[in-house]
Amino acid sequence: MTEDIKIYELKRVDLKGATVIDGFPSVGLVSSIAANYLINMLKMEQIGIMDSMYFPTVSLVRDGIPQNPVRIYASERIGDENSSDRVVVFISSATIRGFGSRSSGTEV
Repeated sequence: MTEDIKIYELKRVDLKGATVIDGFPSVGLVSSIAANYLINMLKMEQIGIMDSMYFPTVSLVRDGIPQNPVRIYASERIGDENSSDRVVVFISSATIRGFGSRSSGTEV
C-alpha cells in the first residue's frame, strides 16, 4: 500500500532532525485534538499533502478554503542557536481504514 501513497510538497523545508507527530484520528480523537492544538499554538505552516487512491474522497473546508484530507505542517525552528529543531505534524480530517502511522512512516 505504501507504494500507492504520494507526498506532494507545497513548500520545500529542511526537515533533517525534525520531530514528527502522527495526528491521524484514533480512539477518542486524542491524537487529532493534540495535533490541531500544536498546529495552532506553534502557528505551523502547511508544507505538503499526502494522497492515495485508498483515502476517502472528502475535503475539509476551513474559512471557505477546501483542504486535502491528509495534510503536513511544519513549525519554524524551535530553540536557541545551539539547539533548534522543527516539529512536523501529519494530520487527517478523516479516518482512513487500514492506514496508520506504520504505513505512512514507511513512506516518509
